[in-house]
Amino acid sequence: MTSKENTEGEVSVAEQLILISKYKYDIIRTTEDDVLAIPTSGPRIAKTLRGARNNLGDDLARIYREVFHKLPSERAVSDALRVINSEAGTQDPVEAHLRYAQKDDSIFVDIGDSTGESIYITANGWDVISRPPVVFRRTALTSPLPRPEKGGNLRDLFSIINVPKELQPLVCAFLVSAMFEIPHPILAINGEQGSGKSDTAKRLSLLIDPSPAPLQSPPKDIPAWIELAVGAKVISLDNLSHISGPLSDSFCRASTGDGLVKRQHYSDKDLVVYQFKRVLILNGINLTDQRDDLLDRIIPLYLPVISAEYRKAESDLEKAWEAIYPYLFGALLDLCSQILKVLPSVKLSSLPRMADFAIILAAYDEVTGEESLKTYTSQISSSATSSIEGDKFLNSLQKHLAGGWVGSASDLLEKINALERYVDPQGWPKSSKSVSEKLMRTAPTLRKAGWTVDNLGDNNKEHRTIWRIVPRSH
Repeated sequence: MTSKENTEGEVSVAEQLILISKYKYDIIRTTEDDVLAIPTSGPRIAKTLRGARNNLGDDLARIYREVFHKLPSERAVSDALRVINSEAGTQDPVEAHLRYAQKDDSIFVDIGDSTGESIYITANGWDVISRPPVVFRRTALTSPLPRPEKGGNLRDLFSIINVPKELQPLVCAFLVSAMFEIPHPILAINGEQGSGKSDTAKRLSLLIDPSPAPLQSPPKDIPAWIELAVGAKVISLDNLSHISGPLSDSFCRASTGDGLVKRQHYSDKDLVVYQFKRVLILNGINLTDQRDDLLDRIIPLYLPVISAEYRKAESDLEKAWEAIYPYLFGALLDLCSQILKVLPSVKLSSLPRMADFAIILAAYDEVTGEESLKTYTSQISSSATSSIEGDKFLNSLQKHLAGGWVGSASDLLEKINALERYVDPQGWPKSSKSVSEKLMRTAPTLRKAGWTVDNLGDNNKEHRTIWRIVPRSH
């Protein structure tokens, strides 16, 4: 059998498959320019046209066989899908969400199982619903969440993972923030071997966006990063020792939701813009020694080494986790509902770089009576101070400019070179241009550490850019 019409007036197999698709599915084009098929009845689980398991092509072949008691040819299925894809290209795009969707004053969560059910969260509580009014897409990295249970306490999480008590409210607030469509800071879990970094990262990922591979190896390049990032809401990278400049930029873009451009497969001309806002969790030995733009988005989480007295067998941890997992998830949903209730009334006099995240922290603190926002600002200040201490030139400014300084970059370099008996050429600026670039790049980090760094412009006789620098007093 082929997709051609055998006799005049006879409907081809491909046309029959197209009719089945229109009767059984809503075909949409997403904002990422993918085409998805959503069943008009039963579980509202979006299907790709080809490729993924249980795709539209497989469904059409199965339904055709059930109706006509014979299989359509591969050519007929291919012809039908090509027409379906072409017709979808004329439609207005629809947003398809991964795991979480925020709509007005409510949040929907894709449970990720075969029922297609979702969790509907409002300021009045949460419930499980069968057909959410938003489109969710799934990938090979989508695993089911547990069915939530009432009566849990999110603080029970820390009987499983090794987080210092003073940082626990910040971790809880970070988990709740993952449900909101906001720019997210990057959680950087630091610690020596034996501090439980990988297990902590894994449990946090499983609680907000479970995956068959909750920990991923660092991507080797930008295309590998894009393939990973389009597949999950939460990306947890394991054992990072070094982050290249291009990957650092990509992490920053994913944190805030900026776009990445990549050439389409098998094409030298067509470009694809990937725009995604992701929750990133990194773990490694020293993740605060990074470029300033990435450091500006990092929450450093230092874990102490677990002593032999408190270390637990993996099997015992897994058993304890399975027992509390549904209750932890239920407690997370409770917190999200409570935060939705108070969020409209939260006002802050000043906002850090990640302003929306800070507002979520303030709402969390209002609900719980804890101080996650204060801990957050303290952590980013501490991280900035550590970064400055690791930079020889900035250290020198700290030492010699205690009373403040106003002048050009060339005068600053001349002054510091004269005051230093020995200048290590590695990492030390060699020209006024490199001094200006360093000041512009590190200004946000310096301000977090309490410095004053102002570019006063070049409105002077020499038309030289003037800087005002006042290091933090100790």
